[in-house]
Amino acid sequence: MPYPDRPYTILIDNLGFINRGDQMMIQSTIDQIRRERPEALIVVRPTIYWQNPSYWISNDIGLPEIANNYLPFFKSIVEHLTEQGEKVILLNHEGVEDEVLLHRLNEMLTVKLPVITRLSGVETKRVIASAKLLITSRFHGAVSGFMQGIPTLCTSWSHKYLELLKEMKSENNQLDVLDISSAISIIDMALSHPDLFSASAQSRDIYCTCTQDMWSKVFSYLPE
Repeated sequence: MPYPDRPYTILIDNLGFINRGDQMMIQSTIDQIRRERPEALIVVRPTIYWQNPSYWISNDIGLPEIANNYLPFFKSIVEHLTEQGEKVILLNHEGVEDEVLLHRLNEMLTVKLPVITRLSGVETKRVIASAKLLITSRFHGAVSGFMQGIPTLCTSWSHKYLELLKEMKSENNQLDVLDISSAISIIDMALSHPDLFSASAQSRDIYCTCTQDMWSKVFSYLPE
């Protein structure tokens, strides 16, 4: 164990995605934990706080143009799919901020779409499992799609998405927010050839095995 004298490890990920008030509250909590549990190792992954009226963005991107194009990008995709006769739904996978974002997108559309939100994790996975195609900007949404054998495309604003696509042997499943024409071509191909944009059974098995091994190691460090 790397820190035998610090059994409690707390990881606070991506503080840059929350507002200033919440950051202050979390920092206050961290300070309290440090006072009450000096043995705890607290890891805070640093991010740059940057607010855009339409989107939150971290230092993994650092480009306002991507944030500014995010909603228009999805508006163009939705309009293309509905013109093709596809039934599109908007599924919230993360929380309040994403729910607001989905409603903003819906307001931009002439034909309003159903917004599915505030589901449990299991319910969210069931919705994804029923999809013909999943287009997501959330890592856990992409994992859920791939692991259920759903053709899954994602907008990549962080290196972790690229690593996931490599593990799933699906490097061509990335959509560029700044290139709508290319994105629509990929979407059309995914609808025509879903098997080419779905993770293979072998890739899913390997990912499951690695995940189980990881958690086994984590639990081995915890007291019984």
